[in-house]
Amino acid sequence: MTEVEIHGLSKSYSDGRKAVLELDWKLRTGALTVLVGASGSGKTTLLRLLAGLERPTSGKIYCDGEDQSTYPPHRRDVALVPQSPGLFPQWTVRQNMEVTGSSAARLSSERVTEIARLLEIESLLERYPGEISGGEQQRVSLGRALVRRPRILLLDEPLGQLDGWLRHEVRQKLQCWQRESRVTTLLVTHDPDEALSLADELAVMDGGRLLQSDVPAKVVGKPAHVQIARLFARGGLNLWQGEIAVDGKTWSFVTQGWRWELPAGCEPSVKAGQVWLGVSSADFFVREAEGSTKQEGWPFSQGVIANVGVSLGGRRMIAVALAGSSVVCRAALEADGTLIGQVGDGVELAVRPGSLHYFSAPDGWRIVTPSASEGAAV
Repeated sequence: MTEVEIHGLSKSYSDGRKAVLELDWKLRTGALTVLVGASGSGKTTLLRLLAGLERPTSGKIYCDGEDQSTYPPHRRDVALVPQSPGLFPQWTVRQNMEVTGSSAARLSSERVTEIARLLEIESLLERYPGEISGGEQQRVSLGRALVRRPRILLLDEPLGQLDGWLRHEVRQKLQCWQRESRVTTLLVTHDPDEALSLADELAVMDGGRLLQSDVPAKVVGKPAHVQIARLFARGGLNLWQGEIAVDGKTWSFVTQGWRWELPAGCEPSVKAGQVWLGVSSADFFVREAEGSTKQEGWPFSQGVIANVGVSLGGRRMIAVALAGSSVVCRAALEADGTLIGQVGDGVELAVRPGSLHYFSAPDGWRIVTPSASEGAAV
């Protein structure tokens, strides 16, 4: 198991673009760390820096205490699986997998066959890259890295060209291989669901910065930045910018003509100023405005159903225009999809205890709250 530490790592280009900004990070040794972020957030650049394909503008990369910041790729014993397979077209699949990236030495045929069987490409070993599909080529590229048993494995969207059941199956096999081999692994993806299904450690990048790195439950339950909350919110995140108003012992959140008196014990650690309030659409309870005796959650607001739809995850969603304001709230219905009322009907909303998240409006960083509202997943 290899220990990887990054100190003050930055990468800038001649056109002024800054891809990685003062990054400090210690990867979890022997674990599968998944790095999530939007396109352009610096994920691929970071992988290339770790692989030695690019040199940092500043900062250090240590592997087991050794500074490898300026080492060329062949001295690092790092395997990088890029988004594009990059196979040698004149070689068979077997030949592509047998030859290591650091020398002309060939790995044992038995080892190649073992990994090919794991990835279900054993029948392709004597074919050429031009004779197999893009998804099969991507599995060959992944297999070529696994065959090497590198000290560090870097994966850049390795499952991107795989569809449906095959993607799920290869994901499981990759996870099993990593847990058996204990190779320190960093996998990059833009898919939050894939990240949560794979990660021992979950990290998020945005704008060249590392926003948070921790076990998945903490990243999702206590997002350190508003971008993380947006990324992992179940069914989508309601996010409102407003002010915290304090009147004696009463704390309220005020925005766009709407005022909500905050439940006791979930006040943010600021008494005034602009904040973001985030609540996942899955953390609302919806009930009829009249005649309902069901009392779940903290009372939130009354409103009128403005729209009904279906989320990407297949859940029924409603948009509720909150009474007396221009604020619209999205709420996910229960798993059975039962719809309470129709467009134009009145409803009451309540919010799941512990589901409020506050972020500083100027910079998006999390604002600490009392224990009553900490730890709820977005």
